[in-house]
Amino acid sequence: MEQIFNDLCDKCRKHCESFVHLPCGRGGQHLMNDIEIDALIKEINYNDLLALLTVEKGSTAKIMINLISLHEPDEIMYKREHV
Repeated sequence: MEQIFNDLCDKCRKHCESFVHLPCGRGGQHLMNDIEIDALIKEINYNDLLALLTVEKGSTAKIMINLISLHEPDEIMYKREHV
């Protein structure tokens, strides 16, 4: 990749610079896939929201989180035409 990088057009270079891998597991030997990343995001959001609500609402925080919709807005979700 490094050998041909300068031969790429600006659009391709920008795409390559934006592409990253998220290593995980023992010694970073596993690359996370989209499903794992989505699950990680939901878990982080859940834990952060729980921590915030626990400070304000105490033990009722878990009940509140279960009642709140934690789905992403349709405006930021990929659609068939994007793919």
